[in-house]
Amino acid sequence: MTFSHLHLHTEYSLLNAATRVTDAAAAAKEMEMSSLAITDFGNVFGAIEFFTACEKNGVKPILGSELYLPNYNDHKLKQLKRGQDVYWQIVLLVKNEKGFKNLSQLITKSYLEGFYYKPRIDHNLLAEFSDGLVALSSGFNSEINYYLFQEDRNKAVEAAKRNAKIFPDNYYVELQDNGLPGQQEMNTELISIAKEVGLPVVATNNIHYLKQSDAEAFEVLRGVQLSRTATSPYDHMKYSTDGYYFKSKAEMQAAFSSCPEALSNTEVIAAQCDFNFTYGKYHLPNYETPAGLSLDDYLE
Repeated sequence: MTFSHLHLHTEYSLLNAATRVTDAAAAAKEMEMSSLAITDFGNVFGAIEFFTACEKNGVKPILGSELYLPNYNDHKLKQLKRGQDVYWQIVLLVKNEKGFKNLSQLITKSYLEGFYYKPRIDHNLLAEFSDGLVALSSGFNSEINYYLFQEDRNKAVEAAKRNAKIFPDNYYVELQDNGLPGQQEMNTELISIAKEVGLPVVATNNIHYLKQSDAEAFEVLRGVQLSRTATSPYDHMKYSTDGYYFKSKAEMQAAFSSCPEALSNTEVIAAQCDFNFTYGKYHLPNYETPAGLSLDDYLE
């Protein structure tokens, strides 16, 4: 069976994951996975450490990030109306050098232009910087899932079509099985929508910690993030299962036995991702000086 984890949050998803980069790479080697992606929230802070650890373990590293999209499609608008506005999520994976530059643009703009509680982008930016990227729809906080939760299947289908148009032949409907109530029924709907729109599906586990036994420690970390104590009444903010760990191939196969293409598609995606860093060389920004001055003259 071929399968690789393509949705992984590490210690660089600050206070929202408890997976050490080096441990994740070692786990991928131990479980005989040929590839592994890093998809931290809104950043690629761990990229070099991740690539180095994967290469040390003979695992192909894939660079990515999970970005935030406000539902009003204007990343510069500073508003978050309770009960009306939400931040959707989308996972982007780098295929090549162009994809790396575009992901860098998106992340930069999410902070410099779109930061409001979270670093945000929008669909217009995605359309502008989609080249060289593979997109996964994300989990419960995806745009498609949001409309399914609202029991508005038509809008869920529209969302799938809109994102598929932005990422032609590079948009996958993401399926997850973390033991959450209603998740199996949700996956059935997602598979149905994917077939209707003509999109492939992919299985992930949205990893936030390495071992199942780490779930409690992860909740303590989340408590620090949310300024809560272990006895505070914040149950609605908790991850309600211990299923967000680095599952083995056998565990993923058992969870998605009825949809084997969701597993094999992880390798289809991994085969498309062929990006690596050039080490030992400075990559300085290209600064345009005024009036034709040299860099040294302008600095002086």
